[in-house]
Amino acid sequence: MCDTCDEIDDRIERYCRILKNVSDQEFNERAEALIAKMAAEKLALHSINEEDQRRTQQALQFAMENVEAHRGMLAGLRRNLDS
Repeated sequence: MCDTCDEIDDRIERYCRILKNVSDQEFNERAEALIAKMAAEKLALHSINEEDQRRTQQALQFAMENVEAHRGMLAGLRRNLDS
């Protein structure tokens, strides 16, 4: 696995830990959308054929649409996790 994948895995793991401790449904949906986006980015790094790349691009687009809808809350979450 590459360094970028390791970094993405670390961020996904942090978000998953937070999800276990937060009971707010709206927050959880937003964090899950961000996790999906990060997972799609990871897949995109190592797609091996055109069909995989197309599926990955579709998944990333779907995740981005969900993330964009909740950008404000996610920006605060990202700042808290990165610090």
